[in-house]
Amino acid sequence: GNHLYLFKNYHMRNVIFIVISLFLLWACEKEKIIEKEVVKVYNWKTHEAFQYNEVVQMNSYATDDMLFLYGPHSFTSIAPDTVEHPDELFGGQVSFYPHWNEQPGDKKIPIGENFYLSYSQKSGMINLIPTKNPVLVGSRFYLHLQNIDSSYNRFDLLHYMSGECMKINGQNQVLIPYSYFYDKTNGLKLLLIDVKIINYHDGFDYMDTIKTRVIQIDDDYQYNTIALNCIDDVFYVTSDYNVYRINTDGEINKVFNRRLYRIVESNGTLFGFGQNNMFYSTDNGFTWTEGYETPWELVLLNYAKINGKLIGYRYAQLFEITINENEFQAKELDNDGLEGKSITSVSKFDNKVYLTSLSGVFYKPVDEFFIEKEVEE
Repeated sequence: GNHLYLFKNYHMRNVIFIVISLFLLWACEKEKIIEKEVVKVYNWKTHEAFQYNEVVQMNSYATDDMLFLYGPHSFTSIAPDTVEHPDELFGGQVSFYPHWNEQPGDKKIPIGENFYLSYSQKSGMINLIPTKNPVLVGSRFYLHLQNIDSSYNRFDLLHYMSGECMKINGQNQVLIPYSYFYDKTNGLKLLLIDVKIINYHDGFDYMDTIKTRVIQIDDDYQYNTIALNCIDDVFYVTSDYNVYRINTDGEINKVFNRRLYRIVESNGTLFGFGQNNMFYSTDNGFTWTEGYETPWELVLLNYAKINGKLIGYRYAQLFEITINENEFQAKELDNDGLEGKSITSVSKFDNKVYLTSLSGVFYKPVDEFFIEKEVEE
């Protein structure tokens, strides 16, 4: 009888243990379900096509038909959502065209409507590449600086946080700064290239040049490129102590004897940002008048135009800038989803605003772009 009692008691203990274990397991599963993390939806959406090697994008340029992007590993074109992209070989709606030689990840190389550039610091070579057919054999044009100017030493190119390191204007001209060394003398020169786009019957674009001009800066102690700007097809180069204006004919004029780090246009007036002050020009950059004190941060911003409005950006911040001869205002724009990023360019395309950065491509509808950032309490 005792043996039967012990067996029954042991059996009941097992049943109770199993029931308690099942209850605890159910409770844990229920707790896991309750604690499941909710994925936050950000105002700025991440473009899923730009991952891995393509996550770093340094520049962008929008036409009516295409958005072009430039990264260290490839050149990319994005077609509008409503248009089926024909180039299935390189990706379809988003097409990646690999560079033949990898480009630096700290330089913002310009893109134009018809062509873009790549370069080699080691060989002093510049490549002119059509945006329409970037990898077509025979469509590129190569220039070696040493063959154009025997005193060529090296390209003098800005870091991406100071803006584009070369410039392309609306007349298919390229301005490239470089340093020279000759007879124990060194200094700064500019190469102005007039680019020709040839359209053959095959429907492709081919690159050529009309002429190249070497522009020497003769003033003493001008060794470095501090800033490059281009407005209404006119180039502005800030060197160590001066600002030079270069027109489409290659004529150079020294127009200011102080540094202007950024030059922007608003309502037909040019505004140049110096160290803690603003200067403006109403005669297309020939003469400059001192305006008022401005925050140093205006020098640190890069600028773009969206719907005719001036946009400044740096790191993860975006600002709508309103400026005239008497005052300026800066409204910080919503950057939800951009925290910790470093923006490299801003472009409007297909009713969206696209941002390139060192860690992805982001976009939002253009009618939501100018929403002011909420102030955290």
